[in-house]
Amino acid sequence: HGQLAEVTQEFSLKNLPRVLRDTENTSQKLACFKPEAEEAFKGLRPGDILAVQSESQFGMAARLQKLVGASGDYTHTGMVTQEGQVIEIIGGAGVRLSDPNQWLYNEHVAVLRPQFAGPESLKKTLAHLVSYLPSQDWTKPNPKSLSYDERLSLKSDDEQYCTEFLYKAAKDNAPELELKPSSTLGFKYVTVDDFKNNPHVDTVFSTGSNFWTNQVSRFV
Repeated sequence: HGQLAEVTQEFSLKNLPRVLRDTENTSQKLACFKPEAEEAFKGLRPGDILAVQSESQFGMAARLQKLVGASGDYTHTGMVTQEGQVIEIIGGAGVRLSDPNQWLYNEHVAVLRPQFAGPESLKKTLAHLVSYLPSQDWTKPNPKSLSYDERLSLKSDDEQYCTEFLYKAAKDNAPELELKPSSTLGFKYVTVDDFKNNPHVDTVFSTGSNFWTNQVSRFV
């Protein structure tokens, strides 16, 4: 809040572009300081999708999503594994496992629960994702390793972005979810909206991320 106070003290229309570009400015608390978020994370199940938004990490992604017609409310995703970790793909790191509690260090989080037809489709979906994890033996690299797709294209299978990673795993192994990509001017893409607005995916918790509120919080 000290930085926020300094920015607002110097606020003027002249320096507005600089303030808007600085993603460190926000008056919103991290989800780890919200008891309801911590409580929701205690009830996570395998197959749950975690969606987050943080202006400092994913602010540009939110604005790009807004440009193509998505809500931009949540941008990054991962899925809870059978062991209770979260599998995700992220730029610079590729496919990795992380502690779900680390996801609380974002301003907003949501827990989405796909309605898998049964344990078999859930098992296959998770096995698909886990199969892309890097090998623990550097002498035997995983031939299925993925790179992060900076172009955000659904056409490539050897390069994928976070929501595409989950979408393709579920599309191939849990067709009952009937997941479909969005399209703008012929360009197909997948965002958190395509999971969140799907009738076969339940939102079991959300801190209520809103693109416009998130933008205003950066300098108010």
